[in-house]
Amino acid sequence: MNRKEYNQEYDVFETPNTLWENIEKQLDEPRKKRRIGWWISSVGVAAAAVLVSLLVWNQNEEGRLSEKKAPMMAKAETEQNRDESAPTKDNGNDAASAEFDSKDKNLGNAKESEFKKVESLASVQQKQSASKSQSVVYEWGAAVGNSQVYYNISAADVSHSTVTSGNGIGWSNGLTTNFSGRINSSADRSVMQGYAPDFDLDTEPYHGSTYDQINENQFISTKKEAQSTFSIDVDGASYSDVRGMIKRGVLPNPDAVRIEELINYFPYNYDEPKGDHPFAFHTEVIDCPWNAEHQLMKIGIKGESIEKEALPPNNLVFLMDVSGSMTSPEKLGLIKKGFSLLVQEMREEDRVAICVYAGAAGLVLEPTSGANKDKIMDAINRLEAGGSTAGGEGIELAYATAQKYFNSEGNNRVILATDGDFNVGVSNDDALVKLIERKRESGVALTVLGVGHDNFQSSKMEKIANNGNGNFSYIDNILEAKKVLVTEMGATLKTIAKDVKLQLDFNPQKVEKYRLIGYENRVLANKDFDNDAVDAGELGAGHTVTAIYEIVPVQSNSNTKDRDVIGELENIIEGKSTGDDELAVLKFRYKQPQGSTSQLITTSISDVGSICSTDMRFITAVVEFGLLLRNSEFKGTANFERILKNARLGLGRDPYGYRSEFIQLVQKTQRLKSAD
Repeated sequence: MNRKEYNQEYDVFETPNTLWENIEKQLDEPRKKRRIGWWISSVGVAAAAVLVSLLVWNQNEEGRLSEKKAPMMAKAETEQNRDESAPTKDNGNDAASAEFDSKDKNLGNAKESEFKKVESLASVQQKQSASKSQSVVYEWGAAVGNSQVYYNISAADVSHSTVTSGNGIGWSNGLTTNFSGRINSSADRSVMQGYAPDFDLDTEPYHGSTYDQINENQFISTKKEAQSTFSIDVDGASYSDVRGMIKRGVLPNPDAVRIEELINYFPYNYDEPKGDHPFAFHTEVIDCPWNAEHQLMKIGIKGESIEKEALPPNNLVFLMDVSGSMTSPEKLGLIKKGFSLLVQEMREEDRVAICVYAGAAGLVLEPTSGANKDKIMDAINRLEAGGSTAGGEGIELAYATAQKYFNSEGNNRVILATDGDFNVGVSNDDALVKLIERKRESGVALTVLGVGHDNFQSSKMEKIANNGNGNFSYIDNILEAKKVLVTEMGATLKTIAKDVKLQLDFNPQKVEKYRLIGYENRVLANKDFDNDAVDAGELGAGHTVTAIYEIVPVQSNSNTKDRDVIGELENIIEGKSTGDDELAVLKFRYKQPQGSTSQLITTSISDVGSICSTDMRFITAVVEFGLLLRNSEFKGTANFERILKNARLGLGRDPYGYRSEFIQLVQKTQRLKSAD
């Protein structure tokens, strides 16, 4: 399998050669098996083609021989009478064959308009309500002879499947489970009726991915409230989720688009910290691209990077959902591949245990040294999906295992991999949050890996991660698994600060109004900034966190219109005002990973007029893209042309191809929007 075939199979964009080569090495064995399977399939197809050709040739030869025999048979009446029944039988067969061919041909042309309607379902599959919204991707197929070829749009690892059946046109899920339950019985009834059902997505009941409604932050006058407080969010799950939708030809549900997670998916070239604190601060102020009267204020935080060799020992528990909803290759199959990549990075001093849950929970691998990779891999490879989903029971077992082998000098973490479809025992959001809140007091952190798009419970998993001193990622392909579990392993597994909060005091003489873009579910009451009992976000080693405020300058003092300027301030922690250009004072509060008392850092943000940074160019493109995807009331003059221009200007050093991929994603979204 070459790179192009791999990208098509796993639905990923092109990536740099070094990244591909690394994955190629680590997945060598599965690729060999796939190659062998491909050759076997190819030989089978070739043999079938030869057989069909021989049968057709033989039938043609019989026809030509019959034509030659006709004159001779006309001259010999007795012989003709003796053989009269034979031509009748042949003619009967020919007639039946012709009738079958005619029906088969007509079948391919029947209900062409219905086919077009079915095909359009692959483009826009969204359903929204006041509080929650869902989306699902269907598939369609056409009958050929006695076989139905079903084109699978929703399964990551399957492009099509052929099922022997009677004549007709019908729906299929390829290798995706629970499909008939997601549609309804009308789909099943249509299979043998010779046409595809005409679904009305606004009325047909179905189940799918769910997202809590996002109510965008509004502009706030500094005369009414000059303070703004929020918790950091290092998650990037929304970006990979949205990317998957767009690549499947579906415009994202607006409630799936969390702009702060789009921003924080990308690493930025912020300088490493140099002082006593494990953080560096980077602030910039530029004119707002989509509203010339406004400005954008960036707050960037860089966590101290730690080399893999210097990371403390890991006490990890893989908690894997193996319920029936995880059967799809893009779910349990993808998670197994992702964990396999992580196992290859484990050291002798690291320990890995594996817990699973379906109808019940169980421990399938006791804590095992990272040096014993074969044993760990064997346990992973033997996992199969089936049954209901007792997620709460699995969480209890995983935390108990992590606590039993707790390493006071190491990194203790549960890594939960699931689609979030908990339906047995403790399963509702509030109960799960309370369970996680109790468990986080043990000192064991939590990483949540979400998979699947047919029943992805994003809100549930984000709440679990947020309240478990952890992080949340969405894995849509093998490259994303490598990004989260290998490339960013330190940031994913090693926490350098917890309960991180930011508070800005805006200068009313300079700022008339302000709006925090994104972070809607991370906004805190101003009084909670100094309250160490209030939980907040965690920051991992080497992580970058970025927040953007859109501000309205006081008009009498504003001279920034039509400028492309930037104020840059780094690593200032004295808390001193920079003078008349000060826009706001930034306060930063955090705790040590095992600490209970917070520390305070203060810095000042000013507009001093410098050249716009490459990172800021790219960030503005990402924010503007998010505003368009959400159809935000604050999108102003946002447009794809400017997004692409700023993204290209902000490409900079892009070692993993993330920014290049973003440009391709914007281009595809633009095409989808044009066709909508």
